Amino acid sequence: MLALSAVANHWTKRRAEREDLTGTRIGIVLCCVFGVLLLGIRVLEYQHLNTTWTGSAYGSITFALLTLHTAHLATDFIDTVVLAVLMLRGPLEGRRFVDVSENCLYWWFVVISWVPVYLTIYVAPRVL
Repeated sequence: MLALSAVANHWTKRRAEREDLTGTRIGIVLCCVFGVLLLGIRVLEYQHLNTTWTGSAYGSITFALLTLHTAHLATDFIDTVVLAVLMLRGPLEGRRFVDVSENCLYWWFVVISWVPVYLTIYVAPRVL
């Protein structure tokens, strides 16, 4: 799901850089939908962990990493919602397109930072 959100994010960034209002509006709303879905998945992920944050060192690391990534996910989601409202309501200025483009860059950080978090939480315990 995170990889699919990166595709929508990239598409939105390209539309914003071209100052394509209709495309940017569609893309930013799509990014908001992905944000809701990903936060919902994260809630389910927390509910189905087989550890507690006080149970072991693995549990503490798991909860710390998930919480850190969730904080980035949530703050970018909030920023995306604010930009969506601005893009849909106006008044629009050229800098709003720059704001959307920069927000999309931050989303890449959220997506790429998930790779080492995922490897640490889900792959390393099974390999080591």
